[in-house]
Amino acid sequence: MSGNIASKRSYFTTGEFARLCGVKKQTLFHYDQVGIFSPEATGENGYRYYSYEQLETFDVISLLRDLDMPLKDIRSYLNRRSPQALLELLEQQRKEVSQKLEELEWARYYLDEKMRITRDALAARPGVTGQEQLPPEHLITSPLGRCSTEKELAAAFAKHLQFCHSLDIYSPNGSGGMVPTSAPPRGPDYFYTFIFTKISAPRQHPACLLKPGGLYAVLCHNTGYGNIHISYRRLLDYVEEQGRKAGPFFYEEALLDELSIQDPEKHLLKLSVQML
Repeated sequence: MSGNIASKRSYFTTGEFARLCGVKKQTLFHYDQVGIFSPEATGENGYRYYSYEQLETFDVISLLRDLDMPLKDIRSYLNRRSPQALLELLEQQRKEVSQKLEELEWARYYLDEKMRITRDALAARPGVTGQEQLPPEHLITSPLGRCSTEKELAAAFAKHLQFCHSLDIYSPNGSGGMVPTSAPPRGPDYFYTFIFTKISAPRQHPACLLKPGGLYAVLCHNTGYGNIHISYRRLLDYVEEQGRKAGPFFYEEALLDELSIQDPEKHLLKLSVQML
């Protein structure tokens, strides 16, 4: 770099420019090597110098990298840069940012709901039968045939989740089972008529059913599946004691499962049945 150039402009060394941009010198060396961002001038001594006018360009490159834009795409733009190309690039990145914001908003909703469900579960009183006024709920259901082993039942639940995912449904609520009140469990081996997953809004799909709102008898169970039939029986007895009739289905759903409790025998299950 000649003295004449230096007298007209202010330049930064690689170290100075790196500090201004909050990056390591190696980042600048790498960008130069791959042809994305090079120093504006090189001195006779081989030193590399950057101008203040390059700061904004580097900021844009950093932003695009933060948005996960590949280096080769950034280089492609810089090699054909123009006002129109810049507008096209920014518009495309804006669309991608909007999509990421939607995904983050969904993730926040999912986490908030998981936290709410867990807090509600911690406030539950296992073994105590009571009443709750519940709103209508929309369920995605899968009919379930008779499963003779736990492995077959687990496979059925996995298939149900795959079905939900095929409909782009990822619910913070755990999947549950529907048991007809006309055939309540009489022992540890019992069968669901449907597997269900709660969803936040109705779907125009045959698998979407409406769980009616109204007064429900509820009981939380946390002593394993070996004696859960006793809790089902207690729920029916409670409905009869209130002078009511049970709705067509029990609803069994996990409030605390393997995600938060290691011992399956201590998972918290909520049983409910509508009181008619």
